[in-house]
Amino acid sequence: MSVFKKNKKKIGLILAWIIIALSFMEIQQRWWLRPNFVDEQDNFVLGNSVLEGEKLYQNIFSHHQPASYLVSALVQNTLKTNNILMLIKYHRFFVFGWSMGWWLLMILCFGGWIFGPMIILETVKIIYLGNLFLAESLVLLPIIFVGLWLIDNKNNNYGSAFLLGIITAFCGLTLAPLWPVLILVIVTFWWRWKDKRIVAMIIGALFLIGLIASKVDILGYFENAIYINKNYYLSIASKIPLSKTLIFSFLTPFLYIINQNKMMEILIIKIMVGIFLIAELIYGKKNWKGALQIYLILALLNLRNFELERTHYGGFHLMIWIGWLILISFWLIRKINTKHLRLLILFPAIVLLMIINKQIREKNDLIDDFEIYYSRIFNMSQAIKVSATENDRLLSMPDEVLGYWKTRVKVAGKYLFFYKWMETVPGMRQEQINSFSSLPEYLILKSSEGLPVEQYLTKYQRFSYRGEKMEFYIEKNKWKKMEEKVKEKVVYYGFEAIDD
Repeated sequence: MSVFKKNKKKIGLILAWIIIALSFMEIQQRWWLRPNFVDEQDNFVLGNSVLEGEKLYQNIFSHHQPASYLVSALVQNTLKTNNILMLIKYHRFFVFGWSMGWWLLMILCFGGWIFGPMIILETVKIIYLGNLFLAESLVLLPIIFVGLWLIDNKNNNYGSAFLLGIITAFCGLTLAPLWPVLILVIVTFWWRWKDKRIVAMIIGALFLIGLIASKVDILGYFENAIYINKNYYLSIASKIPLSKTLIFSFLTPFLYIINQNKMMEILIIKIMVGIFLIAELIYGKKNWKGALQIYLILALLNLRNFELERTHYGGFHLMIWIGWLILISFWLIRKINTKHLRLLILFPAIVLLMIINKQIREKNDLIDDFEIYYSRIFNMSQAIKVSATENDRLLSMPDEVLGYWKTRVKVAGKYLFFYKWMETVPGMRQEQINSFSSLPEYLILKSSEGLPVEQYLTKYQRFSYRGEKMEFYIEKNKWKKMEEKVKEKVVYYGFEAIDD
């Protein structure tokens, strides 16, 4: 009888999950072509390079971790397309399915209370680009799952330890800023278990690392994603000394409350911060070690001192911090079992209903979205595709990388993207100048980031796009020798040769 009741409860949870998941699919698909973000497109291009037999970090530079590229390769290999629109939709649908799968796992492992943070987080994460195919989107729920498993003191056997090893390795090989919190998690498990389960966890981690390593140039990985990342990119990205960064990371909940952003979604998070601080204080009186561990995890999830009033492109790194904040607030309320505190959840719930109503009522048009966000790069890609030969090359600066995926034209040099900070790395600046001097057949030059390349631009034919001067160039000799019927195809996509 007890088995029947237990199965009946699980069936009820699964049915509730299906209803909520379908509701969110209806809401989120309204944003499946918004916005256009280069970090997502890096994953598409490098994922495709893996499918073409190249090893990551071997011929093309990247300072990011490899797992998101490999997941994209898996998506592209499974759901084959040569269409930009479907490429975007497939990946964003994958992110949605990935998220819903993790929510179901957490519901079955931890109980129905997970529905609360699920509804709130799935609603507000859109403003942090959580529906895009980004490293942050992929690790958001796996790292929350590991953290919740840790603090909930779940019973562990060798199988669960092995699985936790795989998940922690995946998080670490997807997003490097998670390494400090992952170290904390591993050390805590080791201290708690003090037996062979930690060996099982290590074996699980090594299993995934071995699979990923087979697709990676190891020396290139350590040079690009470790050495250059640590010595150049992070020092520029952090902007403040490490000591101050640590202080700010612990103060983030208080700083978040006083930020000036008045968006409705931000209001929900501010209320959740208040609930968290109250619940953490009450819980800390009963279990100060547990409360300290929870707060330490929260602090380590915001080590880059993000600008808390920003969203979208400027704030998407904060998404994981927000996810842990929301989920752990519900967990704390359950643990302290205070009815009056539970009523506080009604405040974000009411605002949440307002947001969901707003999102449902908002009109969406996939054709308009594609025109706004992707038509320019799509048409440049088509102009290249109809005129390029097998050995042609494309140089795009700083980051119009989707053209590489669409055209399948080779990258001129080793830099898929080239940002200002990369000029500080010894040798990179000159290598990129050399890429210009080799006269690649096509340029998409939105910004040359201060490089002295004007002398090379005189050797290119510039184009206007729908009457406006454009950053699209074709090497002059190639353009002159091009057949008239091919030139007509280039013109068909909105481009016209102009004199500067």
